[in-house]
Amino acid sequence: MLLSTIRRWFAVAVMSLLLVIMSLPLAMAPSVALAQGTYISVNPTSGPPGAQVTASGGGFPANVTVQIWFDQTDTGARATTDSQGNFKTNFNVPSNATPGLHPVYATDGRENASTPFTVSTVAVQKVWTADGNNSAKTSFVPGDTIRYVVQVKNWGSSTVTATFTFRATGPLQIFYWSGSGSVATGTPTFYSPSTVPGNAPAGKYTLTVTVTYNGVSSSGQSTFTVATVKVQKVWTANGNNNARTYFGPGDTIHYIAQVKNFNSTTVTATFTFVASGPQQIFYWSGSGSVATGTPTFYSPSTVPTGAPLGTYTLKVTVTYNGVSSSGQSQFTVVSDKVAHAIDWAESQLGSQNWNGLCEKFVENAYGTSGQYPTAQDAYNKLHTSTNWSPNIGALVWFAPNASNGNAGHIGIYIGQNQFISATYNGVQINDMTSWSNNIAPYEGWGNAPSSWPGR
Repeated sequence: MLLSTIRRWFAVAVMSLLLVIMSLPLAMAPSVALAQGTYISVNPTSGPPGAQVTASGGGFPANVTVQIWFDQTDTGARATTDSQGNFKTNFNVPSNATPGLHPVYATDGRENASTPFTVSTVAVQKVWTADGNNSAKTSFVPGDTIRYVVQVKNWGSSTVTATFTFRATGPLQIFYWSGSGSVATGTPTFYSPSTVPGNAPAGKYTLTVTVTYNGVSSSGQSTFTVATVKVQKVWTANGNNNARTYFGPGDTIHYIAQVKNFNSTTVTATFTFVASGPQQIFYWSGSGSVATGTPTFYSPSTVPTGAPLGTYTLKVTVTYNGVSSSGQSQFTVVSDKVAHAIDWAESQLGSQNWNGLCEKFVENAYGTSGQYPTAQDAYNKLHTSTNWSPNIGALVWFAPNASNGNAGHIGIYIGQNQFISATYNGVQINDMTSWSNNIAPYEGWGNAPSSWPGR
């Protein structure tokens, strides 16, 4: 009795479904309700024979059994509606289902509903964008290399030829390509290389990839942004705008960002500066005019006298036309003693007065003298670590060898792998790795003793 009932309304349902599908594009075809108030939806809406699908719906009487049919095949799936007439259950697409559009029915023997399902043996699994090295990336600027990527699933037992269509649209369509490709069994990946056009407007873009095989199409999407105003570099500086990564409480500090404007005219963007670490010590947000090219902006401030010592991160975000770009750098808030020691040491740059007197130079920077006869003697007493992560202002040592008269060498660490010291050629700032590799091997570091008074 149930099967004859299904067959009677099956013909009506198919005609209704075909009329809807013929009158609307596939992507717009709605669920087809064959009885007033009832409805069914499926997830996913396409897949291969054997795929598991979740069917859910409502509008049925309460506490009735709903059957799920795929075309004229009973899937065997059953669900009992709740007190509101809603249901949810899983079923498998019949293994003999042919590629194309098929109706899926829900029926309790009296009420019924239908929705379309597309059977495909080739389907899009994932869509994304990448850079020229095929590393996933979602933010680009005009002129950037961009790859539009899709992963496709071929459930068949042999390689087939499918049609691919790539389209990137947003404020402007910036990419389109269509052509055929061989799809091996499994989940092969395809990409279409391109360059973000120089005139691409800033904004959010959608990449849509459609793969069509045997008359059945499958699509996937992902989003990416194009920024025409981009942060290039972020750093901190002192009151004279000289780059610096260490500051004492009360010091003048400039928070700086260099920005690239890819537009042909000056634009107005929103800037946000945030300096945070052991606590947030700076915040500013406002608008600014960004000329074409790479202008530099800074926000002047003073390190709060109560700022905790430690490492801080400056983050600058620039937003234009709804698209944001950020950059960051680190700086350290140090004690007055450390700040004054480095300031004094840097004031001696180029001086020949300390040639060969590296230990005496360092002690003088910290307001003392006569503590140790050689750098190696100081190392033996004061070093606390042999790693390559010294604190700003720490004493750093290099091993005794012919370059230093077998007395060792000592300097003051100033950040970014650099140290300042008195060499036989004057007071210099050098890279620790380079010095270790070419002059004398690195030994370790330790903080200046608390008994050293400072300047």
